[in-house]
Amino acid sequence: MKHLLIGLLFMGCAQDNSEITAVLERNTEALKSVSVSGPEQIVVDYQIVKTSNADKLVEEVKTLMSEGWQPLGGHDLEFQALHDSRLAKFHIFRYQQTMVKYGTIENGDEPK
Repeated sequence: MKHLLIGLLFMGCAQDNSEITAVLERNTEALKSVSVSGPEQIVVDYQIVKTSNADKLVEEVKTLMSEGWQPLGGHDLEFQALHDSRLAKFHIFRYQQTMVKYGTIENGDEPK
């Protein structure tokens, strides 16, 4: 709490203790009005899906989504450089997508 008060004084949000109290009360009221859609979610399971082509990745991700998994971040490509005497070429040999499953502490879910 001491650091918060010093921070408010330093940032110019408050000049003295009475202003600090007013700022804290105003912010506390603002936080009370924030609605939360539900219990806090936690990641309870995690996996990386790897396939040999993009179409298979899409199919696998959609299947997992229907089972409650959600993509986390974008997809990733693993590739291998194929060296030719004239120019360098790249061959994509694996598509990847991180998938997570969420749960809530209130439901007794725990990370696996």
